[in-house]
Amino acid sequence: MRIINGEHLILGRLCSNVAKAALLGEEITIVNTEKIVMSGTRQFIISDERLTQDRRGRPNKGVFYQRQPDRFVKRVLRRMVPTSPRGRIAFKKIHCHIGIPEDLKSKPMETIKSAHADKLQTKYMTIGEICHAMGGTWYQK
Repeated sequence: MRIINGEHLILGRLCSNVAKAALLGEEITIVNTEKIVMSGTRQFIISDERLTQDRRGRPNKGVFYQRQPDRFVKRVLRRMVPTSPRGRIAFKKIHCHIGIPEDLKSKPMETIKSAHADKLQTKYMTIGEICHAMGGTWYQK
């Protein structure tokens, strides 16, 4: 089982690496999902997320968009694995957590160097901040 620390990693690059590894049969746990980042200015990211929510579905029937950081990341991952039986099996092997759970604190964690936010030349926003701006009740700086 691989444990990936999501702190200061770019969401898309992280999720594509995790999806590929899960399709190869690895069980992956992502911790600190609230500290994963999306590139772009605050105004652009918030307006894009709000437009996505308003454009699809109805408030009482769905499509529902997640407002908790772990579920937000899990939904992005769901879109990156195929809908085949192999993809469904791979998706079940991916786990996301806010913070670091007590049972995983003593285990070694790794990071993905190619997905680190230091490579960004633009502004970015964390998933925790995005979820809070979209009406999520969980938020911690």
